[in-house]
Formats: sequence, C-alpha cells, structure tokens
Amino acid sequence: MITLYTKNRCGFCVAAKDYLNKNELEFEEINIDNDPEAKEFLKISGHKTCPQIYYSGSILVEGGCHGLLNLSKQEIEDRIRSFKLEDFDFDISYKL
Repeated sequence: MITLYTKNRCGFCVAAKDYLNKNELEFEEINIDNDPEAKEFLKISGHKTCPQIYYSGSILVEGGCHGLLNLSKQEIEDRIRSFKLEDFDFDISYKL
C-alpha cells in the first residue's frame, strides 16, 4: 500500500491525497505532526518537505506532490508492480 507522509495545513498534502483518491489508489496517510517517529524517519531520510510518497518502505515518487501529479495512474501502478517484483525471490534453482 502507498504510504503518504503529510503534515497539517499543507496544501500540497491535500492535493496529493485528492489525486490518489481521484485515481482510486489505496493509501495510508501518516501525519508527521501527530507522529514524531514518522517525522524523525523523514528527517533521517533527508526529506525537508511534505508530502512524501512511499511504497514498501522505499520512496515511490520523487518530488512530492509535483512528482505525483506528473504521473498517470498507470505509471504509479507500474512502479508499484516493480516494487512487488523486486520483493519476489526469483531463485528457481533446485537440487537433483
């Protein structure tokens, strides 16, 4: 699931949520004003602005809201699929 890191009184955060909802993309919102651990995670990760869009613990979209709005629903879904493929163990070796 997409994780959307937001903060209070952030127009870009509202626009990102609206875009995800409009495109029927499921997401979890984590408001960093209410979650000090999430805020620290973003700081440690080098982020200075919100929103930040993650998937499976890794950045999904660079550029926050503007980066998100430049992607189509299909492009976002393709990125999500690529994350899922990376998590799959492709080792098909077997012993005789």
